[in-house]
Amino acid sequence: MNRRISEAEAAIVGWLLEHPGPEEPMGPWSVAPTDLAVVGGCDCGCRSIDFDGDPSGVRPIRDATAVLPDGRQSGLILWGTSTRVHSLEVYDVDEDASHELPPVSGLRRWDETE
Repeated sequence: MNRRISEAEAAIVGWLLEHPGPEEPMGPWSVAPTDLAVVGGCDCGCRSIDFDGDPSGVRPIRDATAVLPDGRQSGLILWGTSTRVHSLEVYDVDEDASHELPPVSGLRRWDETE
């Protein structure tokens, strides 16, 4: 899989980078979200994608929750280093919620949820 990042994926990555939690690094990251290329992803049906094939030194750099239009919740983790974005992980909070990308309007930092 080698393709340009979709507008929806770039919007999510951009939102995550712009909304750090209290314990999360500030960057700087060397690429704009719209310039990322998708080089891989998960085969389970979730919307997780990889931007970089080199996993060395990656750690969570952003963590958020998302509410889909039908009310189901998923979680998001943006993985990377202090200078590069490695991958976007989308996981289920509610069953099969990771199989769709949430709208940016449904994103919240975990520390902002009740």
